[in-house]
Amino acid sequence: LKEIIQKEQKELDRRKNLYRGDRTSPDLFKKTVILLDDGLATGATIKAALLDLKKQKAEKIIVAVPVAPPDLITEIEKMCDK
Repeated sequence: LKEIIQKEQKELDRRKNLYRGDRTSPDLFKKTVILLDDGLATGATIKAALLDLKKQKAEKIIVAVPVAPPDLITEIEKMCDK
């Protein structure tokens, strides 16, 4: 398990560096955030993003996706503002 965690953390760090470069994370405190996804299957990624946004104390979280299973939509609606 420890090896898997290390491997996945290395991949997360690689992607963070690729996407963000030298820029720091934006300050989302009391900001409105629109979270976009091209579609939800399990919802694991968007749920993780929502939990992170709540930790950062975003004021309002809006989720926008074109397709998702109806039961998942209901679950995600409870986790965001719109």
